[in-house]
Amino acid sequence: MPSRSLNLLQPARRLFLLPAPWQNVGMRRIDRYDVIGMVLLALVATLWIVHFSLPTPPPDIVLP
Repeated sequence: MPSRSLNLLQPARRLFLLPAPWQNVGMRRIDRYDVIGMVLLALVATLWIVHFSLPTPPPDIVLP
């Protein structure tokens, strides 16, 4: 009985193991908008890293 239940699951299991049709297609070319997005992302990441890596300024001296 266990072998029969495994045979019934084989087609469903094969569907999940096969790659989707869009995964067989090669990657598309990178266009200028992709480059602009990567440059903006790099700029934001650089600013974020610099912002958190710089030390804080010394506190103001307050005289009573």
